[in-house]
Amino acid sequence: MKKKSVVISILGLPNSGKSTLINTLANKKVSITDDQPHTTRDYVTTNIEVDDVVLDLIDLPGYIDTPDEYLNIFQKNIHHNIDKSDLIFLVLDSKNPNQLDMDKLIKNLRRYSAKVWLLINKVDNFDEFYMDDVIYNYQFSKEFHISGYHKKGINLLIESIKDYSDKLNNHKSIQRSESNKLAIIGRPNVGKSSVFNSLLDYERSGVSSIPGTTLDVVSEFLTLEETIFEISDTAGIPRKRQKNRLERVGSLMSLKQIPISSVTLIVVDAKDGLKVEDIKLIYECIERNVTPIIVLNKWDLIENTEKESLEKDIKHELHNNNWISIVRTSTLNNRGIDLLELTIKDVYSSMSQRVKTSELNKFMRSLWLSKPPHPYRGIRAKLKYVNQYSTYPPAFSFQLKGNVPKNYRRYLVNQIRKEFNFGPTAIKVKF
Repeated sequence: MKKKSVVISILGLPNSGKSTLINTLANKKVSITDDQPHTTRDYVTTNIEVDDVVLDLIDLPGYIDTPDEYLNIFQKNIHHNIDKSDLIFLVLDSKNPNQLDMDKLIKNLRRYSAKVWLLINKVDNFDEFYMDDVIYNYQFSKEFHISGYHKKGINLLIESIKDYSDKLNNHKSIQRSESNKLAIIGRPNVGKSSVFNSLLDYERSGVSSIPGTTLDVVSEFLTLEETIFEISDTAGIPRKRQKNRLERVGSLMSLKQIPISSVTLIVVDAKDGLKVEDIKLIYECIERNVTPIIVLNKWDLIENTEKESLEKDIKHELHNNNWISIVRTSTLNNRGIDLLELTIKDVYSSMSQRVKTSELNKFMRSLWLSKPPHPYRGIRAKLKYVNQYSTYPPAFSFQLKGNVPKNYRRYLVNQIRKEFNFGPTAIKVKF
């Protein structure tokens, strides 16, 4: 179904309630919120559907005119998003209108005045609200009084967006289809954002040697040949207890990306070798039937003997899962990125395969007769029927009379993978 699209950038000073507003509009937790300024450290995107209009929301970091080196990493892409936006929501904290920084921000926005809407946020009581005279200095095409936290004034805002979408000169008709979801996960500071930027071929995520640079889940669309992937950069996932509450929230949001993804790129710092945390992430993906691709980043920084040792460790840890793809990269000089793109395409190609039911049953009955399962509690299981009921990942259902041991289940999956060339994809099986 074709729908109209409105791209909206949400901008304001730190702690003005931008992330709370975007969570309210999306009716789910998209951005991390906290009283601490600069919680949003990179721009976060999401889309929601309102009747026949798709709202592409971009949550931008809190703007200050003279950012320090750390904040500058995330602020330098702001104008790139403002330029491509149909609307700009300028969020102002009604309880703390910082005139000095707001004046500097508005100076940068004046050339976009026609598409700027002023959102006076944190208005808890509309009847008793007193507007500071300072706010009258900020006049734009539209003005709304809202409370993102209490969800007041939001319905009027949404209705106004829908009206605006009808008046756009160039209605952008887009075809929304299910995209392939790809998440980049791993420990802090292993180079996840660098891999993300290298695949997109521009600096989308802020990169820093400081652990915890990425806190939110940052998503973009990546096109490889004719296939569109929704690719997400995530916060580092340490298993030890984190003292910083924001980092704990970021880790939890990253873990939630695993079950909703088709494929995960598990980035490993080749200099550090394979850690317990890496192994746990690999097997968490396998248990959830999500296909992992292991990305050995910073491969150029280790000696040949270290490379051999790391390869041996990975081979030992994977043992029964040697179907998992391993790609060696160096994002510093962009080596291995072409191979990584090719591997992603190969994985998705394998995930899309379907086996004819007749062929599948013929093969499985032959296998069952030539090498039947051991009896389970004194009774040998009988195979009744097998079918593939889904793709992404390939999923099979075995109808049995009786039970089969776990090692035989694993044997059956391996034989399906080998016979029908499923290669580097997870296979889901129900008995």
